[in-house]
Amino acid sequence: MKPRSVLVYSLNAYKLKHLVRYAEHYAYRRNMSVQVLRVNHAANFQTLICRDMAYIDAVFMWGGHWPGQAVIKKSADKFGAKTYVFSDPIFKRRDHILIDSEGSLGGSSLMHDPLDWVGKMEMYGYEAHRDHMHNSTQGMRSGWVGGNGHVLGVVELINSYDFLAYSPFRDLQEMVAVCESIYPENEVWWVSTSNTKGMWDNIEMRHDSRVFKKTYLKSRLIKKADGVFGIANPMLYDALMWGAPITVHGQCPLLNSPASRDKLMAAILRRTVPIATEDIQPWLDHIDSTRISGMIEATTTP
Repeated sequence: MKPRSVLVYSLNAYKLKHLVRYAEHYAYRRNMSVQVLRVNHAANFQTLICRDMAYIDAVFMWGGHWPGQAVIKKSADKFGAKTYVFSDPIFKRRDHILIDSEGSLGGSSLMHDPLDWVGKMEMYGYEAHRDHMHNSTQGMRSGWVGGNGHVLGVVELINSYDFLAYSPFRDLQEMVAVCESIYPENEVWWVSTSNTKGMWDNIEMRHDSRVFKKTYLKSRLIKKADGVFGIANPMLYDALMWGAPITVHGQCPLLNSPASRDKLMAAILRRTVPIATEDIQPWLDHIDSTRISGMIEATTTP
């Protein structure tokens, strides 16, 4: 019989090395090998999902929304392999990652998890992190102030698979128009946190709209904004943590989670791991326990 193995898949070479390191620790505990999927042509992919997945014990993926990952996840579910999806942290903590059982952003399990596993310890951890951010971020010790007359529009997902998968807007122009219609009395200040080159060319907006391309200004912009508008950008979570009102569109746990937003924030922090951690088994055990809880919930709810 062919020996079982751990599959690692990422289109990001830098993230791939971390996934391989985690997978090696996972495999060593179980006397398995590590298989890195390099999709050079369609045959590799077809062989994996049609035949080799039967010998895969677990899948470590980065992102969860890139081409092919949905197919891998579906094949893993069919053959009974566990899936662990790694992504950049929602709370922008340096040198950390976020782990989920299903995906990232709008594909996250937090979209439907009732979060009944979030208890006092998780809430205490989030409150401590929130207080630390208030005290350590320049100018934010007093939290959100507002009253400056502008609304902050946050754009990060344009020209990416995230935007195609989770945004309700066809393009940036439609997003700008919707934001301006929601806030007709406010100036709209846009912040681009990635893919800024040429992104705003030929975009029509009101005369009082502005575009900021320096993301280090974000805390000061959030503090005085009357509200923050976006899709699934981490700045929405920052704004919520600092007490600012937010308007969320598209597929985002902040909009779709059945639990309270504070519980959601605590759950996200619970699944945030220092990237240098050698043994992430405690976090994987947590994912597995909540995965089982979610499956029971799904099968018992009429």
